Amino acid sequence: MTLMRAQIKNCTWVVLAVECILEVQKVDEQWDAAKPSIDRPVLEICYLLGLADPGRSSNESMNEQPVAHALVTFLDARSGGRETMPDLTSGRYMPHIVIQSPDVRSPNCDGRTILDNYLGIRFVSGPTVMLPNQCYDCDFALMYHPHVDYSAVCDVATFTLREGGRVVGFGSITRCSN
Repeated sequence: MTLMRAQIKNCTWVVLAVECILEVQKVDEQWDAAKPSIDRPVLEICYLLGLADPGRSSNESMNEQPVAHALVTFLDARSGGRETMPDLTSGRYMPHIVIQSPDVRSPNCDGRTILDNYLGIRFVSGPTVMLPNQCYDCDFALMYHPHVDYSAVCDVATFTLREGGRVVGFGSITRCSN
């Protein structure tokens, strides 16, 4: 098995076993049998690299993921938000949401451990041009459904939008198909 290694701040980290993932992808039955042995971080990395769709065999459609419609506001850089606005239409912007008051601006931590319940999403539609601190209609897929509990993502739920430990926006669910 060949391992890819990434040099990060003078520490070598094993990122993923590429050959293993590619072998598993070759046949749907092999993929389905191997899923229980592949942990969530590896699935997330594979998804980001386009090697796998977490929780789904290769013959299932991405369109089967539940989609939530929301009003989303991205914060400006001075408020802790992004320097540039993301492309919401490419399907490649995949932050997390935390169901909570939209007024929260920092994660709930116990020492160095974040206690918030992060839910992985993938934006699938939204405006092509955005300005910070403006509210926009957007749609996002609940990426890890049904393997992650998204029951809190329901009509009128409010959330913060996260990139790592940083709150980059907030919003409210207006409609959800989960």
